Amino acid sequence: MWKRYLVFALILVAILVTLLVLFLNQQHQEVAARLATQATQSVVRQHTVMEAELSYVRSDLSYLASMPELTDYVARVIEDEDTIPGSRLMENYQNFSTSKQRYDQIRFIDRKGSERIRINLDAGKGVIVPSDQLQSKLHRYYFTDTISSEIGELYVSQFDLNIEHKEIELPFKPMIRFATLVADNRGQKGGVVVLNYLGDTLLRHLGQLNGVLPGKTAMLNSSGEYLTSFKADQSWGFMFDGWEQEQFSVQQAEAWRKMQGVPRGKLLTDRGDLYTFSWLELGEGERENCSHCAIVIVHRLTDDEVSEANLIALKPLVPMIALTVLLVVVGAMILFWNIQQRHRTASKLDDLHHRIEHERDLFAAGPAVIFRWRNEFGWPVVYVSENLRQEFGYLPEQFAQGGAGVGEHC
Repeated sequence: MWKRYLVFALILVAILVTLLVLFLNQQHQEVAARLATQATQSVVRQHTVMEAELSYVRSDLSYLASMPELTDYVARVIEDEDTIPGSRLMENYQNFSTSKQRYDQIRFIDRKGSERIRINLDAGKGVIVPSDQLQSKLHRYYFTDTISSEIGELYVSQFDLNIEHKEIELPFKPMIRFATLVADNRGQKGGVVVLNYLGDTLLRHLGQLNGVLPGKTAMLNSSGEYLTSFKADQSWGFMFDGWEQEQFSVQQAEAWRKMQGVPRGKLLTDRGDLYTFSWLELGEGERENCSHCAIVIVHRLTDDEVSEANLIALKPLVPMIALTVLLVVVGAMILFWNIQQRHRTASKLDDLHHRIEHERDLFAAGPAVIFRWRNEFGWPVVYVSENLRQEFGYLPEQFAQGGAGVGEHC
């Protein structure tokens, strides 16, 4: 009997394990799909917010470059290089810096690369830099690229760390330089207006993804180099020697290849990592005068992180799953017990039937003859055992068929 219980238990366990595995696999897939959808929505939302922010910057640059006071000053600089900018122009730039709070520097650089106006944002206030502290930017890439551009074109630098006096500024100050050419009324190039946009504003938007969703978010430049990385110590590594192999385009070469030419999408690597990405243009329109003119928002979700999220989702279901399993086991055991009881009862009835037949056969073979008759006149016989002939020489039919009573033969 115990063997039957063991076989039944093993079959039940196998069924429960199979159902549980199927349920967990389905749950894992549903969690992965939900997280992938949330990642896509979040990346798109951050892309939209950043795009709006950059649009404000381009609008601000256009406004500063078109100020009448600047146009007049440019005309005077072209005629006389020693001309000092007017106080009204300086104050307008200073007030603009204080009100916007997003530009580390606002500058006008003349056509020979010398800073003529520079407003620094210091402790939340725009500060006019004295003329003796102004620097030459003749050989800086953002100046040379902009001064060689056409009037009306927008120049956007790569997203990198600010450099002062040929050294990376500490603590790190992420920066994007927006610049445009300024000319006098006759169309003569007079210099460039440069906005040093504080990149921390964009990075704060990006940081909103981390901690909200499982997985991590990074930002890449158009060469696949980390601006911010999934690992903090790899951020801005492209600006230092010896970090060439610690870049996304090298570490995830196949994923990077598939991202090329795709504005937005997601892809799954062989390791089970899901990358959701969106390219964000820093400039607009033509990109001929734009170095590293795009960044990539990349959200990475590993299979381990999906499994962890799945466990969190399953935690409230554990009591229900345990109760269901318990009810199934108890119900199955009760059902099995009832079946066994029915088998035992049927077996006992069979044994009893066989014993009765055996006892009847023994009785029928002995000297005792059984009669059964009706309680009426003549006592007609209803039944007589087969050993009547053996014991008394009469056939049972003589009593049963004829209906003769016992009194007629006795």
